[in-house]
Amino acid sequence: SGSRRSHSRNRNRSSQNKGGGASAIFEVEINSLGAMGDGIGHLAGSAEQADGSRFEDNRRVIVPGALPGECARVSMPIPDESSKDTRGSLVEIVRASDSRVSAPCGHFGTCGGCSIQHLADSDYTAWKRDLVVAALDRADVGAETIQPLQRSPSGSRRRADMVVQRRKGGAITVAYRQRGSHTLVGLNECAVLDPRLWAGINALKPHLAALLTGDDTLSL
Repeated sequence: SGSRRSHSRNRNRSSQNKGGGASAIFEVEINSLGAMGDGIGHLAGSAEQADGSRFEDNRRVIVPGALPGECARVSMPIPDESSKDTRGSLVEIVRASDSRVSAPCGHFGTCGGCSIQHLADSDYTAWKRDLVVAALDRADVGAETIQPLQRSPSGSRRRADMVVQRRKGGAITVAYRQRGSHTLVGLNECAVLDPRLWAGINALKPHLAALLTGDDTLSL
């Protein structure tokens, strides 16, 4: 497995998050994957604030990029009394899962198109099957009716939502958006798309340039 660690070292003190509120760094044990491929853990401890005081926190925390069995350092907002769940930002993998592998796409982690390429194939298959079993259980349908998961090979997807942007100088960029953001991530490859589709997009670039002016964007 590919064990990867961030080199950032944040202390367990609060700071200001992007929304202007205070945040703190916690170590979180990840125990499951959500339906969107995010790691899910529960806090059961305290964190130190800038004034030296500590507060207790027992929320469920959703951590994109983390896997079950991992211990992760996570930045998240300091809760108010009504908080039950929160989303955190992965700072560092303290202890990596044996199921963690190197993602096949160089854009993974920045591009918002894929969320679970860092999970080993056998664990991915089991996770997808468990999602179906849980859905059928909620509908009172027995899991024995489920057939083995049929996988589509990499490079076989024939549909995707992309954005085309004309850059300064007239260059055309084909992009996905970052997850949860309007920021564009320019692509020079996509591991899940049929290569013929990617070749067709490149062939269209000169024609797309004529449709755009300035820094306009076009959904494709």
